[in-house]
Amino acid sequence: MNQKQSQIWELLDGNHTVGDICQILDSFDAEEIDRFISKCVEIGFVEYLKEEEWDI
Repeated sequence: MNQKQSQIWELLDGNHTVGDICQILDSFDAEEIDRFISKCVEIGFVEYLKEEEWDI
């Protein structure tokens, strides 16, 4: 992972939506954030949950 991806990874803790991450990391390109998260989902590192599935 590069430095940007590491910062995104730290926010993939189940407490932030993709929108939250884009707002927090507003200096990042939203498309770059989405690509990285999609790759993490693809390889099984994270799982997308619908908002009603959140148990926080």
